[in-house]
Amino acid sequence: MNGRASELLSGTFVSVSWCHESELEEILREGVGLHDNLLLLNKKMRPTKQLADALHDETGVECFINHIHIDDYISLPDWSNYLLYSLYFAGRLKQELSKFDLPCRIIISMVEGNNISVRFHVLRNNQIWLDDNIDVYEGAIIVIE
Repeated sequence: MNGRASELLSGTFVSVSWCHESELEEILREGVGLHDNLLLLNKKMRPTKQLADALHDETGVECFINHIHIDDYISLPDWSNYLLYSLYFAGRLKQELSKFDLPCRIIISMVEGNNISVRFHVLRNNQIWLDDNIDVYEGAIIVIE
């Protein structure tokens, strides 16, 4: 986690109540699958050939498709709840990804206000989505591998 994420989470003790009927839960229920050598959320799966051409590599396609804006699915009273909800979603997503024998990275990013997203991709040689020095980013970044 970068310094900004650590700062935002320090002293945060908020209870998060997961809604099992939410669209986020539906995304998790539908799971993840291998499609054209890409690890993608089944719920968001779409044709990838044109995307691969436009985004230049498999990691870019996975990050584009496997990109969930948490605030598009739930409404919470403050930023700390969104961040904790994102951590919970990422933990559940990690369980789903563990079914595959592939090294994966989950990225939680918070840019402004409640704009928090979770995305993931397979770790591949010579394909980089996020700088290894996550402190170069202004927003809060949490990486789970």
